[in-house]
Amino acid sequence: EGDVLGDKLESISYDLKFEAHGNGGCVCKSITEYHTKGDYVLKDEEHNEGQKQGMELFKIVEAYLLANPSVYA
Repeated sequence: EGDVLGDKLESISYDLKFEAHGNGGCVCKSITEYHTKGDYVLKDEEHNEGQKQGMELFKIVEAYLLANPSVYA
């Protein structure tokens, strides 16, 4: 929403799946679908920047949850 979509995207949809992995951890698999406005074709650089920003946010949330397990237990 907002700045992320800009004037080139109608919407972005995410499908995240968390699968159990050894020692109490998990693996996150994600699929991202970009719905562009008109005939616009998303550039690899735009996708990569969005992916980078998403991973940064994910790591912040992960660090918070690991430091505060009572908020999700």
